[in-house]
Amino acid sequence: MELIISIAIMGTITALVIANYRSFDSTLMLKNAAFEVASVIREVQVRSISSIRTSNNTATFNYPYGISFDKTSPTEYKLFRYRSALATEINYGDTSNVDNLGTEMFNKAIEIDEICVKLVNTAPVCDPDYERLDVSFRRPDYKAMFYIKRWTGAQPTSVEEATIKIHSTNGSPDVFLITINSYGQISVKKQ
Repeated sequence: MELIISIAIMGTITALVIANYRSFDSTLMLKNAAFEVASVIREVQVRSISSIRTSNNTATFNYPYGISFDKTSPTEYKLFRYRSALATEINYGDTSNVDNLGTEMFNKAIEIDEICVKLVNTAPVCDPDYERLDVSFRRPDYKAMFYIKRWTGAQPTSVEEATIKIHSTNGSPDVFLITINSYGQISVKKQ
């Protein structure tokens, strides 16, 4: 009888440890993914202010680089570069004017939850109508340029900051926020 009670207690403790470990593991993976995305955004920012050597060994500048988050593909994000260095020739958000530099996948079971935007002198809004967020950077400074595509309605302008919310589909209730402000500062925090 004592042996049965001891086994029952051990089984209960083991079940609790396993359940908490899964939640801890999901939270750790989510946090890691958020910091990885922030790191990629910083890399895109640095690429934008760096020079590129062309095939004839001359340096070219001013090609804006960017990163795109699309809720229709919530498990990935794309890196791109505008084909023109001239600001007058760039139509931000025009995907026909970009070179795709690759698609990055989130770790398993992590996806974009929401895209939130804070316009100048307003509170942040997480509108389910926001379909895509493009963040790009252009030499000579680190400032971010935002393009927000909506399912319907006018595109937001005068964006002060944008936030990408990511969550785990493994049952963890945690949400991490990756925020980029118009001055190019990038932050990660748990909601």
